[in-house]
Amino acid sequence: QSPAFVITDRNNICINDTGYITLTAIGGSGDTLKWYYDNIGQNYIGKNSPLTIPSPTQTTTYYARWESDCDTSDFDSIVINVLPINTIIINPILCKGESFQVGIHNYTLTGNYLDTLISYNGCDSIIYTYLTVNPLPNINLGDDITICEGSPYIINITYPNTSYLWQDNSTNPIFTVTQAGQYWVKATIDSCSSMDSINIAIKDCEIKLELPNIITPNNDGNNDKFLPILTENIEKMNTQIFNRWGNLIYETDNLQIEWDGKHNGTYVADGVYFWIINFRDTQGKEAIMKGTVSVLK
Repeated sequence: QSPAFVITDRNNICINDTGYITLTAIGGSGDTLKWYYDNIGQNYIGKNSPLTIPSPTQTTTYYARWESDCDTSDFDSIVINVLPINTIIINPILCKGESFQVGIHNYTLTGNYLDTLISYNGCDSIIYTYLTVNPLPNINLGDDITICEGSPYIINITYPNTSYLWQDNSTNPIFTVTQAGQYWVKATIDSCSSMDSINIAIKDCEIKLELPNIITPNNDGNNDKFLPILTENIEKMNTQIFNRWGNLIYETDNLQIEWDGKHNGTYVADGVYFWIINFRDTQGKEAIMKGTVSVLK
């Protein structure tokens, strides 16, 4: 006899394969072709060629032998490899807004996920994904603002377990602004970062209030009323005017005052009158100014 050459339709199968394999003995001679598995001459499974059998559940060697009454030594064999299901455990950590892809799935929320994929060897891979999604730092520098010249603006964004990087490479959570410009910060918690920026302008906030020291309420169109010569950065103002005996003869919240030299509809006598102005500037600061004005008709 001459040995047979054994071939199969598949040399590798998956452990969960419920199909069949086909064994074929090519060539060889003898009275009878017999198939065995694991041990030659034992575990007989059939005599046909090709031979179709259920897929094995573990790696198995199959033998084809031509047998006769006088000689049973000629055989060939083939190994069918049973490949396991791959179990993969992954623990990705993402930041909010990111996603993690497994196969056709994109995961964006903290949770445990199970997927079955075909791996490189053609067998299933069971993937256990334990996904953690960390929040982004809640950083808010506020709306764009205008600050007063000479008054530093303090930005305080102190949060626990957070690191910072400002536009000037400083890393303190407290930043002092003294010049106009755009300021930004990058905050990081557990490798997750977010950014915010603010535009800061600077203006002159100095209180400017000039008042005349004399009025001539004679209806000639010149200096007829007590009016500010210059007023800047005043948001609210209350003016009181007193005579020399300390009696209140005029009061107004009008920023322009506009006293016409009258008290109860009648022109006051010529002389010196005292005024007190309580005001609040555009930054909310309150103050008092005092002075005098002379009335000449």
